[in-house]
Amino acid sequence: MSHSLKSLERNVMKFSGISPIRETLIGGVDNLNDAKRQAHLNEMAKQGARAR
Repeated sequence: MSHSLKSLERNVMKFSGISPIRETLIGGVDNLNDAKRQAHLNEMAKQGARAR
């Protein structure tokens, strides 16, 4: 996990009482074709709708 993500989790979210905290990291987005990019966006929308 990246240091900045861990820092955000610890110093902002946990301090604010936000819990549980889950992350989804997607790398190499600049090399994705439109179909893959849209698939990732759809998955993030589904997870957001489930509050995950």
